[in-house]
Amino acid sequence: MGKDFRKINPNRLRWYNGLDASATLRLYQWQRERMGPFEQTWRRLHQPATRALTKMERWGAILSRPNVVAYDAFLKARIEKTRSELTAAGVSPDLNVKSSPQMQKLLYETLKLAPISRTKSGAPSCDSETLEELEKLHPEVAALPLVRRFAEERSYLSMYGEGQLKHIGYDGRVHTKFKVIRSGRLSSSEPNLQNLKSPDDDPDVAEEDDHGRWARGCWVCPEGWVWVNLDYSQVELRVAAILSQDEAMIAAFLSGRDYHEERGRQVFAVPDGTAVTKAQRRIAKVINFMIPYGATAAAVSHTLKIERVKAQEYIDAYMAASPGLDRWLRDEVKKGHISGQSWALWPKMGWTHRRPVPDIGEIGDDKLTRKRREHAERVCKNNPIQNIANCFSLCSLARIVSWVEDTGIEAEVNLTVHDNIALYVREDRWREVAREAKRLMESYDTGVLPLKVDVEIGRRDLGHLEKVKAKDLAA
Repeated sequence: MGKDFRKINPNRLRWYNGLDASATLRLYQWQRERMGPFEQTWRRLHQPATRALTKMERWGAILSRPNVVAYDAFLKARIEKTRSELTAAGVSPDLNVKSSPQMQKLLYETLKLAPISRTKSGAPSCDSETLEELEKLHPEVAALPLVRRFAEERSYLSMYGEGQLKHIGYDGRVHTKFKVIRSGRLSSSEPNLQNLKSPDDDPDVAEEDDHGRWARGCWVCPEGWVWVNLDYSQVELRVAAILSQDEAMIAAFLSGRDYHEERGRQVFAVPDGTAVTKAQRRIAKVINFMIPYGATAAAVSHTLKIERVKAQEYIDAYMAASPGLDRWLRDEVKKGHISGQSWALWPKMGWTHRRPVPDIGEIGDDKLTRKRREHAERVCKNNPIQNIANCFSLCSLARIVSWVEDTGIEAEVNLTVHDNIALYVREDRWREVAREAKRLMESYDTGVLPLKVDVEIGRRDLGHLEKVKAKDLAA
């Protein structure tokens, strides 16, 4: 039972309060010393970002019930189609490709295939590299990507089908929960928007078959308001170019032309005046997104459906065209070997992030040890790129929310999916908001290569956006 403070001696109260304040100060000093270089990251990045995310949760966004029901039907139709394709291939849709016992039973007992490699315990291997080789030997193994697609579609149905309607609150909006996880990346729940598919940029994909358009089309804006969507253009590739200071990558961005086409021109030594073929551009695009993150020849060959030797030739040509990037990636791996950690640093903003990579120095030549060591080396390559790119997105989110609050303009920041920030804006104010938000997202000191933000407007829903040209934005 608590004491009545009015009956306690004032000197004793002063002593107690002083002791409490002293203990709090010592705890603060200890925590500050423990944080070390991460204190600035917390103060300049995570603290304002957490405040902005809290405001976004309060604003919420509108989920259209009819659109969700239509998306649910779309997913069920896709699932049934995939099920039929699996049945025709003689593969059970319930096969779990992540279950080693199930895969071993299918590959080595039912199909009676000879093991290509074995695990540390001596059991036949079922890893991705083994499956890639076995797909060439038996038609049922070639159907395994269908099993993965089937599992993915069922997962989307459970997350984004009619079940997500339960997240609509009393005010008719969904108040998604956002948080910054230990890796520094943004996560969300109820529902998880970080897995929300993007509309397909392939012109050959019809609108009625575009999974991403259906998924984002469930999110609508209030009457008299529009969606303003701001998206960092190839931010991770730009960060890789800035961190490595690779002249070829920077030149391709500054040319003002299609980046993947320019990289294809560099990699395949296409002379000026000669057009880069679609195949060359596709190869360059795949390698652009895979190599800075430590992808191997096996991964590139699997994606491009080519022989591993040919994939390695493309990788060698890519690195020969980008010596600065090659050197920087090797240096990051060396630093990881020395310290056992991967550091993502952006001194101009005081951003610091550390990720342990204890497996990078593991000794051994067995397959399991090599896989752990190679994974740690890939982390050393991709952690600085992905983390700094994520820092730009988080910092921009905080800047935009703060600007909206300070000005009182008719706008709300409602959703963020990776590099995208989506706002509700009153229809007659969207140009003003888009211009300022774009300026805030691009106004970082990145040296010779600036960041670029694409602006889109949606009057129907988040799945149907129109790209806004610079001249239209200035009007």
